[in-house]
Amino acid sequence: MSHSENNMNRQVKRHRGPLIGFIALGAFVAILLVWWLGGVVTDAQDATDAQAPATDPALSITAPDDPTTATVPAQNPATAD
Repeated sequence: MSHSENNMNRQVKRHRGPLIGFIALGAFVAILLVWWLGGVVTDAQDATDAQAPATDPALSITAPDDPTTATVPAQNPATAD
């Protein structure tokens, strides 16, 4: 087995192009990720702003005053006949 070359300065000089490419690709992906997440947050805020609460009393749903009138008694299927 041959001795590996551990001279980092020489390795950096030899691989300068690919290293710059990887750094540029990482920066590009980070910028796209921030842009995409910013658009998702903006769309979500626009959707919540568009949903205004109903202020018309005819459109609001209210619970009955007597909760027993709104319930249906449970029936046992074995004794139904």
